[in-house]
Amino acid sequence: MTREIMAIDLLTWDEAQNVLKEIKQENQTINTAKHSMASFYYKFMALGSIAIGLASFPLCFELNTVFWFNDVMVTTEIPVGKADSWLRNCFLWPP
Repeated sequence: MTREIMAIDLLTWDEAQNVLKEIKQENQTINTAKHSMASFYYKFMALGSIAIGLASFPLCFELNTVFWFNDVMVTTEIPVGKADSWLRNCFLWPP
C-alpha cells in the first residue's frame, strides 16, 4: 500500500507512511460506525421480537384483554360459546 501511495502521490516513503496512517485511522472510524449501527439494528430487532412475543400471551389467554383487543382492533362479533373457557379465549381455536 505504501508503494501505491508513493507512485500515485509522488511522495517519499516517510511521507507515504504518514498518509497510510491517516488512511488506516479513517478506515477504523468508518468500520466502528458501521459495526455500531449493525449492532444497534440486531439488538433492536431482538428486543422488539421478544416484546411482541410476550405481548401475545395476554392477547390470547386473558379474557379482558382479548375482549378489549377485539373491540378496539378486530371489531368482529364474538362467536357464541367460544369464550366459555380460559383456554378458548383465542377465537380461532377449534371447539
